[in-house]
Parts: sequence; structure tokens; C-alpha cells
Amino acid sequence: SDKRFILANNLEIIKMLIEMWGGRVRIKKEVILGWLDYTGPSEREQFSGRTTGLQLLGVILANGYPAYDRLYDKAFVSEEQLYQKIVQNLRFGKKPIQEATGEVIGMALANLSTVSTEQADKTQLLSKMAAAELRRMYDFDKEYEKFLAVLDKVGLHYEPFIDHFLPNPIMQMLSKKGQRVLALKLVHKRARSIPDLYKSFAYISTDLLKHRDDTCQLVTLQIIHKILPTMLVKDIEHFMEIVSTFTTSSTEFSSTFPEDCRSWVYDIWIWLYDNRPEDLSSHLQRLTKLLLFGLSDESLAIRTKILDFWNHETRLPLESMSRMEQVFTKLHDTVLGERWLQIASYLMLKLVQHSMGIEYDNNKELFRDSLTHCEFKEMAIATGWQLRGRPMTPMFSLLSASQPASPSLTAPQSLTGVTAGLEYEDGDVSILEGKE
Repeated sequence: SDKRFILANNLEIIKMLIEMWGGRVRIKKEVILGWLDYTGPSEREQFSGRTTGLQLLGVILANGYPAYDRLYDKAFVSEEQLYQKIVQNLRFGKKPIQEATGEVIGMALANLSTVSTEQADKTQLLSKMAAAELRRMYDFDKEYEKFLAVLDKVGLHYEPFIDHFLPNPIMQMLSKKGQRVLALKLVHKRARSIPDLYKSFAYISTDLLKHRDDTCQLVTLQIIHKILPTMLVKDIEHFMEIVSTFTTSSTEFSSTFPEDCRSWVYDIWIWLYDNRPEDLSSHLQRLTKLLLFGLSDESLAIRTKILDFWNHETRLPLESMSRMEQVFTKLHDTVLGERWLQIASYLMLKLVQHSMGIEYDNNKELFRDSLTHCEFKEMAIATGWQLRGRPMTPMFSLLSASQPASPSLTAPQSLTGVTAGLEYEDGDVSILEGKE
């Protein structure tokens, strides 16, 4: 443990040195190469040595240095030999070494692809060497979990490398429960570059969505959202059919999909409503119903998202009469039930914000000064039942505010006393009026 502590601190010192003096320091890789293929007396020492070499190389790559410097490195190693020393660590039996190797390979490929177009052949060289080793890991060693883990590490820094294994064997691994999540994440990274992805994905997407695995559901929905621009209408219809089977009630929908998954479902409906209206003209009413369904979701964040969606001027006009008409014609649906009136009122009142440019802030104080600095005075309010509609009384009414309430119409004696801050006296209420 002491050795690991010392090693970690030494690596941190080297990392800080390179980060501070990057570009001004020339790095001799002879020492690093010695650690990359270290063959110590025990497996534990080999593990420690190779970890050191990979971490040092990772620090160099992270700071913009190339894996192979033709000016300085060619004296003691060729570029192909260096790549071979890196890739051979994929055969080391420990998963941490293999994953660290995958990450170094990804960083090296990313560096080669951005430095110059002249490095394209070197990028291809390293890519082919790494792909061949991973193919061996999959085909012969049958180490599927390690295969996906290493591929994921390479993809963290250089996603095009994943294309070596798409659509297969990655797509085939979606049916294996133990490897589904990592396989889905790899598909998600390259979703837009896989031709006709939904065609090969549809057979498993139904099972992935119905299966109550939150992570699988989430990544599946993220993949669908990512490929929406290229999906065929029939594929969109198929997906809508799958999800619609869970929307017979908000309870069933919530029990099938957790909140983050439901949010992605509504993001998909929103994108389709805004970006594919012509392709889906025959399904707009259905999309509208699905979006209205979100207004009854148990999640406040989702309800707010859908309300903000409908409140936008591209969906409901800012002119009051036109908006009211569309609130009745477009948004009135049995799916909302008793909530329709509340939602309609909200959307009509939101016009005030649009017209006055008001930005509502929950944390904004209503008054400049606190109530402790206010001056209070008594104010008499008549409480006779005859005057209960007084605010709506015309100005020419014979009733006068100055007329005292009839003794026969005073409040019951049982109300005399102080209740909730109001003092009742002979039919009048004495309250305190505050002024800033």
C-alpha cells in the first residue's frame, strides 16, 4: 500500500509538471516503453509497472503531446513498435489494465486524427491493430464484458473506432441481458452514423422499453431521439404504437417509465410536433393528445415542460381571442378531464407576461421594505350581508359607504371577539391596514 501511495504521488507530480510546462518540456519515452511491457517477477509487480507506463503515457497524451514523436522517438523505437507495445496490454489478464489501455488507444487516435491529415495512415495503422486485438477478445476468448468495456473506453476519446464493430457484433449483444447497457451506450454514441438503425433496432426496442430496467429504457429513448431526423414515417409510427400501449392511464405510464424516461418520451413528441409536421400530418392529432397527456403527469417538472411548450407563440397565438379559440379547439380533450379548466386559465393568464414582458421570479420580493417597517392604522369594514356585493355595486347606487350598518343586520354576537387577527365590533370589523 505504501508503494501505491508513493507511485500515485509521483505520478501526480509529473502530471502537474507537464501541465505547467507543457510545450516546453521534451519527454524521453524510453522509460515509459520499459514500463509498458514490464515483465517483473510477479504478476502484481507486472500490474504495477504496466499501470505506471499507461498512466504516464495518458498524462502525455492529455496534454497534447503525440504518442509517437518522429523527431525524438525514432532513434530507439519505430511508430509501429510503439503502438504494438501499447496494444499488447489488451492481452494482460487484468481488466483495469485492459480498460486503461483502451483509453490510451482512444486518446492516441484522437491526437492522430486532429494533428494533420498526413497522419491518416498512422491513425489507420493503430486503429487496425487495436480492432484486431478486440476482435480476438470477442471471437476467441469470448470475453464479452471486457470487450464492451474496452471498446467503451476507446470510444470516450475517439468514437469513430466503434464503427469497426457496428452493426455487429454490438447489435447482437443487445439481446444479452448482462451486456445490454454497455452495448446500448455504444450504439447511442454512433447512432447517427449507422444506416437504417431503427430497422435493425426495432425488433429489440419493444422488449427494451417493456423491460423494467431504467437504464436500458433511458438509453433506448435517447437513441430514438438522436435518430429522429432520419427515421422513416413508418418507423415513427411503430415507435408511437409501442409507447401508446403504456399511455392508457397516467398511473400505468408512471409505473412503466421512471421520471427521466418519461421526460425523454415527451422530448421525442415535442421534436416530432415541431420538426416533422408535414410528414406526420395524419398523426398530428394523436401527437397533440400524447402531449396533452403529459399535463396530467405526476411530475411537476414534466408538467411545467409541457405547459411551457404549449405557451410558446409557435403553438398558441399571443392574440387573446385567437388563443382562447385554440384553447377550446386544440387543447380541449377528455384526456385532461377536470384539469382542462385549470390549464386553459393558466395559458390565458400567461398572455399577461407576454404582453408586458414580465419575467416571473419566485425569489423576487413583493415589497421593498419588510412589514416591521410599516405603519399600521385601524380601518372599519362593514360586514353586513347586504353589502357583500359592494365591490360590484354601480357608483350611482343609493347605497353609501358612509351609511352605518343596520343594527338588525349586525354580525351575530357569537362573532364578537378577536379571531384570526380580526376584531368584530357591532357588525364592523376592525383590522389593521399597513402602509410602507
